[in-house]
Amino acid sequence: MMTTITKRINVPLSIVALLFSASACSNSTTLNTDTTPPPIKASDDAANSAQKSTNKPEFTTKEFATFNEPWAMAALPKTANDPLKLLVTQKTGELFIVDTQTSNKTQVDGVPSVAYGGQGGLGDIV
Repeated sequence: MMTTITKRINVPLSIVALLFSASACSNSTTLNTDTTPPPIKASDDAANSAQKSTNKPEFTTKEFATFNEPWAMAALPKTANDPLKLLVTQKTGELFIVDTQTSNKTQVDGVPSVAYGGQGGLGDIV
């Protein structure tokens, strides 16, 4: 009479899945090691320049005011011929209105206090 002894090992399914995924990700034949960029065709160059001119507007920068720890900025609705005004928050808990024509920076009163420090402070404004 022949007796077969089997030993059963209980391995959690998450361990088995991890082993299979690790072996699938370690296949070096799937890596692209080619660092040379593909050649640019004349038709691609013309298409890219046309896309740049239609999709990307020109921007200029101008300094209106300085801040210690600015965090966020939002434009107020523009009315008639009034200059554009911006709301700017500082992480320390201050809120300012900046007039883009005169560069005047006016602090807004009545802003709730914030827990300033580390990652805490007055954040975004909408």
